[in-house]
Amino acid sequence: MKLLTIADGFGDSQAVPPWYPGFLKWPEIINLMTKGVELLNLSRYGAGNEYIMQCLRNNLNGQDQILVQWANPDRLDLVLDTNREFWDEQIQSDAMYNSNLREVNGVQYWISSDSKNPYVLEYHKKFITSKQHQLRSQMFVEHATLLLNNHDLKYNFLLTPRSEEHTSELQSRLHL
Repeated sequence: MKLLTIADGFGDSQAVPPWYPGFLKWPEIINLMTKGVELLNLSRYGAGNEYIMQCLRNNLNGQDQILVQWANPDRLDLVLDTNREFWDEQIQSDAMYNSNLREVNGVQYWISSDSKNPYVLEYHKKFITSKQHQLRSQMFVEHATLLLNNHDLKYNFLLTPRSEEHTSELQSRLHL
């Protein structure tokens, strides 16, 4: 069975920064506890739902089962296509997330999660509301559900404690 898993740091056992505990996470535990599983684990510490959704869209073909653990809704996955000089400087100055660059289908992301960078903090404080984060998360989950159902794939979604507070309405509709 081919198993695709996507999550934030709760699922990332490989690219673990020194400040994050280095122990096996749930995708690798599932792989160790089962036979005949070919695991593709795209989890990444600091990932937000936009990165998770892009990984899903670009890696679902050929999979038998998919497990997606949605991240906290208020994360910033920054697409690096403009102001590159500025953002490269900001990324390099971020002690926690300076090596957290990922490419998905030709698009490079800075996965900044809980960055203390003043520009990331300003984004969270000034430019996006909690309700907007909630609506974005609902759209990601709804889009993923339609996409996976359209491809007739077996899947399950997992939530973090904070993602539940932002998706409670959606949970009842999708039986999460």
